[in-house]
Amino acid sequence: MNSSKYIFVVLTLLTMVSEVKATDWSDKERRISKSYKIDSRNRLNIENSYGQVKVINWNRNEIKVDIQIKVADATGTRADEALNAVKIEDAVTGRDISFITHISSGGSGGSWWSKIIHIGDGDRNLEINYTISMPEGNDLVIKNDYGEIVVGDRSGKFTANVGYGSLKAGNLKSASNQLNISYSHAAITALQGGGLSVEYGGLTIGSAKDINLSLSYTGDARIQSLAGKSSISIEYSRGFSAGLAAAINSLNLSAEYSSVALRPAAGANFNFNASIEYGSFQTDRNQATISKQHEENTSASYVGYWGKKSDNTINISSEYGDVRIK
Repeated sequence: MNSSKYIFVVLTLLTMVSEVKATDWSDKERRISKSYKIDSRNRLNIENSYGQVKVINWNRNEIKVDIQIKVADATGTRADEALNAVKIEDAVTGRDISFITHISSGGSGGSWWSKIIHIGDGDRNLEINYTISMPEGNDLVIKNDYGEIVVGDRSGKFTANVGYGSLKAGNLKSASNQLNISYSHAAITALQGGGLSVEYGGLTIGSAKDINLSLSYTGDARIQSLAGKSSISIEYSRGFSAGLAAAINSLNLSAEYSSVALRPAAGANFNFNASIEYGSFQTDRNQATISKQHEENTSASYVGYWGKKSDNTINISSEYGDVRIK
């Protein structure tokens, strides 16, 4: 057989193998849709994994939950088993409406779950996606692992727990929001109050006020504009930066093994007290006045004000990291 015929035969065989594999895929899907008449006192609770939870605002006294369960198996043998193993539990208890995703195990040689979902295995896939339509003002609780949470503006209290995924949110207007992010990135247009914890992830916020923020082992974390009264704790993080709005009232910031950059806006005035160990402190001497300064080999403290003396206060404690106000 000459070389050209050999190449033709090989390519033909490869094409046949590819076509056979493509036709072996078994795709299964199941959909669930439920609606509830509500008033402003109802709260929705969602607990899910391996999919997206998306919330759409509408002007109806109703909550609608649409769920899509998708399974793909290249071997064509376990798709039905996987689809049947996903159970959605829904309940109404008082003012709470709840949906919980359950994934059961079974079969010999371990659960189907270890066979269907395996990181790096392109032959199997499972998605459990929620699309929720509800009023903006109702309280909302979402827990989602291995997937993203997408919400628009919320005026009701928003509680979110996301792991190994992402959070994308609009203007969170409640003063009592509670967000817990782990191994994930959060992007928030505005956070008007509440608590936020990020571990092993990243954070981007457009504007924030009156927040309690905790960062641990994170990548870059940025707040474009920070106002009101806030408390921030940072440890073992790549870097934290925040713009200080003219409406900043107080900030208590502690940092360990992390760098901090604060950028005062035009018109911002505040007193500051910075205590630094094993790091440096930098500021713009054209804008800042240091009234008291004490420096030793490994530590230093600086007391002064930015712009002009004010009742607004910034307290900073930092170990093993640099601090910059400029």
